Amino acid sequence: MKLQMIEGSGIVDAVLLAPHSNDFLTERREQLSFGFEGIPGDRHFGYTKKAGGRDAHYPRGTEIRNSRQWSAVCPAELSRIASRMEIAHLEPEWIGANLLISGISRLSMLPPFSHLRFIRNGEEVAVLVVSEQNMPCKFPDRLIQRFSPTVPGMGFAKAGMGLRGLVGWVDRPGVICVGDNVKVEVPVVPPDLQAMRG
Repeated sequence: MKLQMIEGSGIVDAVLLAPHSNDFLTERREQLSFGFEGIPGDRHFGYTKKAGGRDAHYPRGTEIRNSRQWSAVCPAELSRIASRMEIAHLEPEWIGANLLISGISRLSMLPPFSHLRFIRNGEEVAVLVVSEQNMPCKFPDRLIQRFSPTVPGMGFAKAGMGLRGLVGWVDRPGVICVGDNVKVEVPVVPPDLQAMRG
């Protein structure tokens, strides 16, 4: 697959871990290890997962490859969701994010197979690949209601549409730290395929 680097770069504002299997509330860390199975100690860790409501093309409970080993959001899109919900702010912890990345315009719109390359002191330390946009659901509502000082005027599933960030898998293992830079490469679509899409 041919990739093209987009202009600019992002920065890791926070790395977060979901340590509880029965709750997706994440907790901030200074750094996180990303391996081929995902993030050790995180509820989404593993090569495989059980198919759920997001995997409608498989019977629920079917063991399938885990293409949701991590999730990433950006501050600008969280602010837009908060505005839609009529709350003061929205923290990445409340919606189970593993990475908060600023500086990448319209993060949620990056296409599948985009590569996020994490750079520290001029050296690449890890690479994550985007599986898909993370579609919002209703489950964060209870956490938002628990922590938000204001009562939401709109549910998260509706307010977060198109702004929920990304999910994906680990392509090159490594340790990602707060302050790391992020460069993005997106797939180059061949002209003949673009023509087929109209």
